Amino acid sequence: MAANRSHSMPAGLLAVAGAALWLATTACSQATATPTSMATTTTGALSATSGTTVGIAGYVAIDGRRVAIPDEGTRPIDPVEDVGEQIIITPKAIEPHRLFCQVKRQLTFTNLTTVPQQLRFVNDGNWRSPTIAPGATWHYTPTFGISFYYKTMTGLQATFQASAPISGNP
Repeated sequence: MAANRSHSMPAGLLAVAGAALWLATTACSQATATPTSMATTTTGALSATSGTTVGIAGYVAIDGRRVAIPDEGTRPIDPVEDVGEQIIITPKAIEPHRLFCQVKRQLTFTNLTTVPQQLRFVNDGNWRSPTIAPGATWHYTPTFGISFYYKTMTGLQATFQASAPISGNP
């Protein structure tokens, strides 16, 4: 007769797994982005503007104009992995590289580059966003839970994981 063996997850690993699940499925912040300017020009350079801040993130200069950098209300956007509704396109990366958000919450994509950007959603029918002018924003509200993998026309790439909220969480 085979011995009855039970396999259990160590308590520490269970806590980490639970925290990861919570992060992926709990409420995203309801912070609103600092307004950005709607620019249509495509020349110039992107540089930090010192001495003036908006909330936490501050401003960048695009074509000589100050453009507010979005944040998640009480903290800047984490460039690697974050929970929220803000995504920024910079000359070198899309930040955060991986975002966890809730379905039916509006995401804001902000173009902080000097060139127009368009997103292509690779794993969801290859559809494309409208062109996002330098300094401008585009809004998208995911209606179902899925991991969206997307790329810019300049080769930058990132993902966001949209999940349904868990009852009782804010």
